[in-house]
Amino acid sequence: MSDDPHAPDPRLIQYLERMSSLIAQNRDNALELGALRSEAKSNGYNTEVLNFLTQIRGRFPRDNGAEALNLLIRYALATGSKVDLVITKEVPVEGTQPTAAPSGAAPSAAVEVEESEHDEDGVRTLLRQIAMGIAVSVGLLWLLI
Repeated sequence: MSDDPHAPDPRLIQYLERMSSLIAQNRDNALELGALRSEAKSNGYNTEVLNFLTQIRGRFPRDNGAEALNLLIRYALATGSKVDLVITKEVPVEGTQPTAAPSGAAPSAAVEVEESEHDEDGVRTLLRQIAMGIAVSVGLLWLLI
């Protein structure tokens, strides 16, 4: 650095240039994200739900948020919330293109359904899972707050 107090600081200029570049990239990403959301919305998808799923998947990358989503559904059912579950017995073949959802419709979940009897052990297991889920949720909420 020179003795001139008005001489530009090369490190400061480097930081400013990098920040400007990142801000421009961020602006470009925001525009692309907006276009993607508009496209999804025009194809009948709920963008708020897509945002929620993206956040869940990002927070729980190990299983793409499957455990957190299953707990959410369990709690919704346990609290008496009406949940419309669309379950089919078809399992998608790996590498095939999914068909587009009709306008305004949510995509259906393709999972195998096991039919089981609701015996006493099943009820106990369900209650145990609900209690464990509540404990985990309280812990997660505590961490978030």
